[in-house]
Amino acid sequence: MNPATALAMIEMAQRQERPVIMSNASYSFLGRTLVRQAALRGVTTISVVRKAYQVGILEGLGGDYVLDSSAEGYEERLRQVLAETQCRLLVDSVGGDVGTEQWEAMGEGSTLVSIGVMSNKRISLDPRELVFAGKTVTGFHLSRYLKSVDRERLEGELRGIHESQVEWEILGRVRIEEGTEVMRVFREEKRVGKVLLKMGS
Repeated sequence: MNPATALAMIEMAQRQERPVIMSNASYSFLGRTLVRQAALRGVTTISVVRKAYQVGILEGLGGDYVLDSSAEGYEERLRQVLAETQCRLLVDSVGGDVGTEQWEAMGEGSTLVSIGVMSNKRISLDPRELVFAGKTVTGFHLSRYLKSVDRERLEGELRGIHESQVEWEILGRVRIEEGTEVMRVFREEKRVGKVLLKMGS
């Protein structure tokens, strides 16, 4: 259901004064789908990734601003991009310090939408951001969204996404006992895609 979640986030961005959306964990399937579908709908994206090679791939999908959080000067570049785009919407899949720091870097009236906690850590809320900067935090769960949306319209949108959907290359199919070693090799070679694990021979 990642495409439906991506559409919901894009709809939120389209309701903003400026249709701009920032996401972390942007190299995930959801993040890639969000970039691709936002580009097709005229919504500007700021995507934060953790590795340099991921930048060009997301740019190839239509990403407007792709930032490598491991790069020198990342924090300053993030603030520059936020000021330039006036982004007021953050889709946070990570939580913890990542979500907290990105939310605090944003301007007045910004909203953090929590859709996951990949770090398994809580975000920390400074009351001054809420009181004096007028920022907000909310959560998103797909089941609630599906109850409120026009299902016929959504199904039509999802059918339209199918042709332009982001696909992962299947790098190989291996026995489950071989999975750890295969993944180590793929990481070292910086290969991008999925490995399917199978039981038995």
